[in-house]
Amino acid sequence: KASSAMSPKASPKAAPAANAPTKAAPCPPPSAEEKDAYTKKAIAAIKKGLAENPDIQKSGQPYVLENWSKEWKPILGPFRKFIESTGAFAITEGARPSDYIITPVESKAAAGVLTAPWKSQIFKAWQRYLHDVVKEQRDPGDFIAYANKVTTEKIAAKVTAKAAPEAKPAEVKRKGGAAEAPPKKKKAKKA
Repeated sequence: KASSAMSPKASPKAAPAANAPTKAAPCPPPSAEEKDAYTKKAIAAIKKGLAENPDIQKSGQPYVLENWSKEWKPILGPFRKFIESTGAFAITEGARPSDYIITPVESKAAAGVLTAPWKSQIFKAWQRYLHDVVKEQRDPGDFIAYANKVTTEKIAAKVTAKAAPEAKPAEVKRKGGAAEAPPKKKKAKKA
C-alpha cells in the first residue's frame, strides 16, 4: 500500500509562477486611417494575386490571400464581407453559399450592379430553404409566394403608417368611444 504522503491528493499544488505568461490584452480597434491603408493594400494584393493566377478560381472557390486570417482579418473583418463592402470586386455566386468567385471591377457603379447585397441574401435564403425543407415537400412556388407576402405586408405597413394620424400614447379609445387613460399596472405580490 502506498503511503498517504506520496498520494497525488495529498501533494501540495504548485503555486503559479509570478512571471508566468498570461493572455495578451485585446488589441484596440484600428483607427480609420489604419483601416483605409489596409483596405487599399488588401485590394491591391488581391488584384495582383488574381492577375498572377488567372486559373486559381476554376474550382469555384474564391481566391483568398494566404495570410488573411492572421494579418488582414483582425483589421478588415471576414473576407466575404470585406469583398462585398469594397465595391472593387464583382461576386459571381456558385451552387453553394461558400462557392463564389471574385473578379476585379473597374468602376464602383458596375460593382454595385453586379454584387447587389440583396441578391446574395435571397440566394442564401433559398439555400436555407433547401436545407430546412425535406426534398419531397419543396415547392419553389411556396418560397416565391412567401417572398411576395413579405413584400406586400411591408409595403402595406409603410402606406398605413404614413396615412394614419399619430395617436397620443396616453389616450386609448374604448368601446364606448370616449378616450381614457391606459389602465394602471398591477403591483407584483411579494412571496
